[in-house]
Amino acid sequence: MKATEKVTDEDTIKILCPRLILIKKEPGLQWLIGSPFFPPFTIISTLKSIHTSFSSSSPDFIKESDDLRTLLIKGFDVIGAVVAGGSSSDDGEKNAREAIGWARKLREFVIGGGGENLENRELIGAVAGLSGGEVKFFVERNGNVMAVDSVVYEENQENFVWERGCLFRCNLPIKMPVYFPVKNETDAEKMYLRAAEAVASSFKDPLASYMVERLSKDISSVPQPVIIRGVDLDFNTDLTNIKLVDDKAAQDSDAKKLTCAHFCLKSKSSPGLIYVENADVIQVSVLFNSSGKPPKSSAPLAEYFPALEEARLFFVNFELEVLCYVAKDLLLMSAISKLIIPALVDQFDSMKKAVLPKLLVQHPQLCSYHFNPPGLLHPITVIYELNYGETELKQVEVRRSLHTRLGLPFDRPLLRIANALDFSMMKDGSGNISKRKGPSLLKDVHIGIPSSGGGVVSLVQGSYEYHHYLQDGFDDSGWGCAYRSLQTIISWFRLQHYTSIDVPSHREIQQALVEIGDKDPSFIGSREWIGAIELSFVLDKLLGVSCKIINVRSGAELPEKCRELALHFENQGTPIMIGGGVLAYTLLGVDYNEVSGDCAFLILDPHYTGNDDHKKIVNGGWCGWKKAIDSKGRNFFLHDKFYNLLLPQRPSMDPLVSDLRFVPSHLGLYPSIQFNNLAFFYSSFGSESEVLRFGDPVASRVCLGSRSEPSTEFRFEDCIDWTSVKMATSEGFLTDEQREMLKTASQNAENLLSSSPKGLFPSPLFSDHHLKVPAAGKSGIAGNAVRHVRRSHSGKHVRVKKDGGGGKGTWGKLLDTDVESHIDRNDPNYDSGEEPYQLVGATISDPLDDYKKAVVSIIEEYFSTGDVEVAASDLRELGSSNYHLYFIKRLVSMSMDRHDKEKEMASVLLSALYADVISPSQIRDGFVILLESADDLAVDILDAVDILALFVARAVVDDILPPAFLTRAKKALPESSKGFQVLQTTEKNYLSAPHHAELVERRWGGSTHITVEEVKKKIADLLREYVESGDAVEACRCIRELGVSFFHHEVVKRALVLAMEIRTAEPLILKLLKEASEEGLISSSQMAKGFARLEESLDDLALDIPSAKSLFQSLVPKAISEGWLDASFMKSSGEDGQAQAEDEKVKRFKEEVVTIIHEYFLSDDIPELIRSLEDLGMPEFNPIFLKKLITLAMDRKNREKEMASVLLSALHIEIFSTEDIVNGFIMLLESAEDTALDILDASNELALFLARAVIDDVLVPLNLEEIGSKLQPNCSGSETVCMARSLIAARHAGERLLRCWGGGTGWAVEDAKDKILKLLEEYESGGVLGEACQCIRDLGMPFFNHEVVKKALVMAMEKKNDRMLDLLQVCFNEGLITINQMTKGFTRIKDGMDDLALDIPNAEEKFNFYVEYAQKKGWLLASFGSSVGDGSSKAVAAT
Repeated sequence: MKATEKVTDEDTIKILCPRLILIKKEPGLQWLIGSPFFPPFTIISTLKSIHTSFSSSSPDFIKESDDLRTLLIKGFDVIGAVVAGGSSSDDGEKNAREAIGWARKLREFVIGGGGENLENRELIGAVAGLSGGEVKFFVERNGNVMAVDSVVYEENQENFVWERGCLFRCNLPIKMPVYFPVKNETDAEKMYLRAAEAVASSFKDPLASYMVERLSKDISSVPQPVIIRGVDLDFNTDLTNIKLVDDKAAQDSDAKKLTCAHFCLKSKSSPGLIYVENADVIQVSVLFNSSGKPPKSSAPLAEYFPALEEARLFFVNFELEVLCYVAKDLLLMSAISKLIIPALVDQFDSMKKAVLPKLLVQHPQLCSYHFNPPGLLHPITVIYELNYGETELKQVEVRRSLHTRLGLPFDRPLLRIANALDFSMMKDGSGNISKRKGPSLLKDVHIGIPSSGGGVVSLVQGSYEYHHYLQDGFDDSGWGCAYRSLQTIISWFRLQHYTSIDVPSHREIQQALVEIGDKDPSFIGSREWIGAIELSFVLDKLLGVSCKIINVRSGAELPEKCRELALHFENQGTPIMIGGGVLAYTLLGVDYNEVSGDCAFLILDPHYTGNDDHKKIVNGGWCGWKKAIDSKGRNFFLHDKFYNLLLPQRPSMDPLVSDLRFVPSHLGLYPSIQFNNLAFFYSSFGSESEVLRFGDPVASRVCLGSRSEPSTEFRFEDCIDWTSVKMATSEGFLTDEQREMLKTASQNAENLLSSSPKGLFPSPLFSDHHLKVPAAGKSGIAGNAVRHVRRSHSGKHVRVKKDGGGGKGTWGKLLDTDVESHIDRNDPNYDSGEEPYQLVGATISDPLDDYKKAVVSIIEEYFSTGDVEVAASDLRELGSSNYHLYFIKRLVSMSMDRHDKEKEMASVLLSALYADVISPSQIRDGFVILLESADDLAVDILDAVDILALFVARAVVDDILPPAFLTRAKKALPESSKGFQVLQTTEKNYLSAPHHAELVERRWGGSTHITVEEVKKKIADLLREYVESGDAVEACRCIRELGVSFFHHEVVKRALVLAMEIRTAEPLILKLLKEASEEGLISSSQMAKGFARLEESLDDLALDIPSAKSLFQSLVPKAISEGWLDASFMKSSGEDGQAQAEDEKVKRFKEEVVTIIHEYFLSDDIPELIRSLEDLGMPEFNPIFLKKLITLAMDRKNREKEMASVLLSALHIEIFSTEDIVNGFIMLLESAEDTALDILDASNELALFLARAVIDDVLVPLNLEEIGSKLQPNCSGSETVCMARSLIAARHAGERLLRCWGGGTGWAVEDAKDKILKLLEEYESGGVLGEACQCIRDLGMPFFNHEVVKKALVMAMEKKNDRMLDLLQVCFNEGLITINQMTKGFTRIKDGMDDLALDIPNAEEKFNFYVEYAQKKGWLLASFGSSVGDGSSKAVAAT
């Protein structure tokens, strides 16, 4: 290049994009974007270069050009580059030259030699420093690089762009046929490319025509469409060489001379507000005239092309939609030939390349969308592949890279499909791009209003719409201010692109409150007020937005919250709703003076009733700064009213993966349908939709399609017809009187099933639970199969005759006639068996009585044998699952009159039958009838109350009854009843004591349990006794009586060790093991396992027995030769050096992953763990990692177990295959018996991990079958798999398993603290005691209730109101807060007393009083200190 020259003053860089977008404070390369329709050196935007060449630091031009060819709409192109992070001084020119060279090369790749003279194109190079943000510009002209000092930032950027140009849009669906030889599929790619080439060339076909029109409903207001023919188009001239035409040419009737201005509006209603969404949009339609008139007349001609071999045909579908920016003064013909057609060719080429790798499989579903994200002055185009939905991981990464390239924030869903530009016609007929129904509203009314002065101003961040009284022609004056404030808040979320739902109307807001159950149906259409609580419900349902609520007792206290409000505007930036008395306002900002404490509020008043005149609104004070007390001494906020402030929280999620709701379906409910006077609606809680029929005690399951696409077709015949369910009878053998009795009973049963949920149960307890949706597609009542019934098209029930014959609208049964038949004894075919039976009387047996008699024998047999599996099997075979609640009553009542052994056995059986045989609701109802019969039981059993209390406590500890059962049951029982005493005893004596779970489990001696250490001791004793006596028969009997077949490998191991220790005992030991093997007492797997465990411990054993290794090597051949040790053991133990090296590698891997897992348990950093695993580079050992992860987690607390389950989900998405997960669990289950040596409850916890993996979609249920098939039958691992299946099949399995480790609530600790503070503030401001307790219970975090105690005490100190003590008393009485949690809460106050005393001067005195009060009430453990300081007694006395 030539030497640098100084440009003239008329050469100026004009920048349209905002300064912050141009100068990003991060190193790298950014492309400068301009337009051939703008003056030279005009920059409209910048795009970051995100692809770098591996061989050098230069960009990867192939990838960059592919991206920009799709992303940039035609009419914009690359005009230069800026190097961020370089120096703008000495080496600035060098960097600028390099940037210009890169920009020129990129243009070559993008344009592809399309006729443009690239060498003569004037380009910009710039260098931006990171420190001061200084940018130095250079331009290249005719090979010379020149510095430019004149830089101008345009103020009215939107007007600059859209006053000059408009948008052309063209959508073209293509269905492309492809033939290829069946025997040579490799030719398919070649034939596909040939067909695509033919399609691309057809865009320039002279016979093609292009219809240009402006879309509008008002035909009279727009010009008529114009047809441009392909034969008239010029594809050779470069766009830069085409001159623009004056507007006068637009008046010419010749289509060849019309400009784009012909279809643009001559004037805008709001000339100061021109932007993408109201720009002129012109539609172009492509018409292929395949039947055009030929040049010469001739007869029709048909050509025949024979196929050389058998061919296959398939179609490839393309949905092209392109957008172009066109100067209004450009000829229509040039716009089509230079912009529209090249855009179609480029987009078709991009889609063609995306389809090619998947040509012979499922083709990708490619769709193009256009976006105009904030800060960008021009639209962009993105092609999404939507085969698996928008949230598929591949699409997430695409959007992430787009956010990076465009410099967009990662906390907003700006490039989700719902935020794409919508080119449908406007209601007003303008034909412009629209996103909102109804007229446009005033936005950002507060802009331009001066602050009140004197403090720091904190304002709402982003745009909003002003909603007020009488808007949209709806009269809500006097009652709708809170509704309008809510609409303003939702408009903020819309305009910030967090959601695309329309701002709801008053009726839609009321409908949402009714749907979530907060209001009755009569609320819809009413004029009732709503407040902050209702607004939070609606925001949660419609948007999924959480809110914080601040309560103040009086308007005089609002200034005290000014600092907190300022922090909200700085951190969250959302509008705030203030409600007090009968008025509601929208708060847009605060002006707070830290020194003086003065505060002013920027109020947007929804009570305004005039037209949308900005000047009138501001001058009238409807939007302005308000002080709590104005200059005239008047109070803006009333001192005799309490106020609630609703602070919506900005969503904290990754919008690239998940988004706020775009449809109001927070509860998974779809629109209801009406069928035969019965109301139904679809629910998407489960993997299959459910149908709820209100009024029924149960929910009948109907498959209605997938979660994402609920079926609109309702097949009533697939439901359970409860009204036609009859008891199975032998009607032919009943008398007329008995038939009448049966008919009456059946009618009563129908009424019971159709109208009385309570009638199905023995008690009104928990009747409100019977309408819940069954989990996992289960029917509400176990054992009821779907019954198919015939129904007419009218929806009426049709009684169908036996064998399918007869009935209105039916064909009738085979050989049916209308003639009555009679029996003739003289008929040659007479059969005496056809004679009518003589009706005799018979007693109708009560099925409940039969059931009760049958279960007594089952229980007696169980008490004799102790075989849980047999008892469960007998109960299943008995059927009558509706009566299982009486089994519970009979089992417990029979054990109460026996020894502790039977009581323990009864508890064990109940736990085993839970969810698998007896449903949770039947367990609950069985205990209900037990409590109701406690008075009768006490007559025969003196200590019935205490025994029953212990059974209830044991059920709670075993997780077959929820703790909430006690509270609900007490409300339904008389206080004078024995059942009420049982519940009180359960709470105070058993569930409130320290270590109550362990005490309750061992209360009856735990006779069915035995510890590992006890088993080991018994094994050692019996082996030593055998060595002394030599009685192998007696030794085998003792081994059998241990009843631990899964632990027999310990017998083998200890026997071999004993043989090494006492050399003379070796023959006896070998004899015992041989006889135990031949009798089947010790299985071959347990035998091999015992030898393997001994082999692993030989190094340690050699310290005590020096010759241990040689002795072991001599024992193995003997055992194999005698046939009681499998020969494969010798092979496995005799591996050579290669196997040892492999073992060393595995050992090293295990050591590494143990460290990685421990670090993860400390840091909770999943990405770091994944990086560490990838650095190890041993993916073949992934199953070993899974085994080690779960094994380590099982030996820790629930927190680590929850972390392990969460990590499994992340690993499955990132680096683990399903096969890795399956193999890992197989390894775990194969070693389950070994794990049980160290972790007593290993089997249950492994079952929970397995079931949780299925719930988290890490495994599918079919994988459990695969895992079970690879395990030995009847082993501990197989039982664990069965247990996991039972857990998954249980009702509400998803919710239970997600919270099995204390997680699944989706709350962080800070969220829980915030919710606790809200419920306590609501209770303190006048809330109901029972409601506050219910809120604490709904938190579902009993281990965190000490925080409730702490915050309640602090609030009592701050407010000087001891009302909180009443709440704590009730919580303690109901067992909601245990004595341990209560003590922990007081301890945390005590530990933080020094800090607390800084805010509350008399905190120590108040706390001493609370401690003494709590000790009197029995809230605290005796170990808790009674005083905080020396002035304890004085503080109490003063109080």
